[in-house]
Amino acid sequence: MPKDAADIRAKIDGTLADSPQIKGLVEQALASAQGDLKAAQAHIEAWYDNAMDRVSSWYKRRSQFILFFIGSAALSSSTSTPSPSPAP
Repeated sequence: MPKDAADIRAKIDGTLADSPQIKGLVEQALASAQGDLKAAQAHIEAWYDNAMDRVSSWYKRRSQFILFFIGSAALSSSTSTPSPSPAP
């Protein structure tokens, strides 16, 4: 378990080398928290919650859009009347 911000910085240099965006987020959280690990954790949690809210909103809008067109297609195909067949 990391003891302080310096310990976390040392660990993220090797662990998050392939993820510069996440590494930057953790470094920014540590810098803004000024050594307070609870504040850094709260910063990261807030970022995660905001990101998940955006993803959820996007998914909801996208699903509603797709379902609207599926419903429209189903409605238009069920309400169309077949043309009368010619009498023999």
